[in-house]
Amino acid sequence: MEDWQFVPARDLGLTRRERRLSLRREVGLESAISCLAWRTLTRGYLALAHRLEVRGRENLPVRS
Repeated sequence: MEDWQFVPARDLGLTRRERRLSLRREVGLESAISCLAWRTLTRGYLALAHRLEVRGRENLPVRS
């Protein structure tokens, strides 16, 4: 077993703008909020515009 080593974030030391434009950015609060907002908007759109309804939820696997 390897010993645990502390590795700082890859975007440590970058400005906010550089961090946002970086392809190797670390996930932060802004990203988490935008993902949640996108999922909520998409789900709402599908439910309202396409009348998407999930039936038989009890047959779906339980989330871990």
